Amino acid sequence: MSGGSAMAETADEDSNGTIDNEELRNCLNKLQVSEFESARLNYVFDELIDAFLFFDKDGNGKMKRKDVTQRMNEATHQERTPSHITSQLFKEMDLNKNGHVNLKEFLLSIIRWAGVETDDDEARNETSP
Repeated sequence: MSGGSAMAETADEDSNGTIDNEELRNCLNKLQVSEFESARLNYVFDELIDAFLFFDKDGNGKMKRKDVTQRMNEATHQERTPSHITSQLFKEMDLNKNGHVNLKEFLLSIIRWAGVETDDDEARNETSP
């Protein structure tokens, strides 16, 4: 299990597949994140939740490939994201390959795309020649 995945599972206290605001705050307290850092992280978390909700068109807590494709292209009719790009993005987010992306999968994908190194990544880099 990767460090990011392990951290997400630890933060998901009720094991419902999502990390709500209270669980995030508890996690930040355990990590001893300062109040200033916590406020910044809460802002980023809120923005990520808003992004997830934007793609979760029917509000059931699961994004569908069709909804992701539609939402990515509805802002402008002049520039459309090619379907192979949106399909690839969705495929990368659908970690359990069930055809839907929940909040946990979405957040783990964002972390991976942002290039945040996990403990596993750091250990590999230390042992590499």
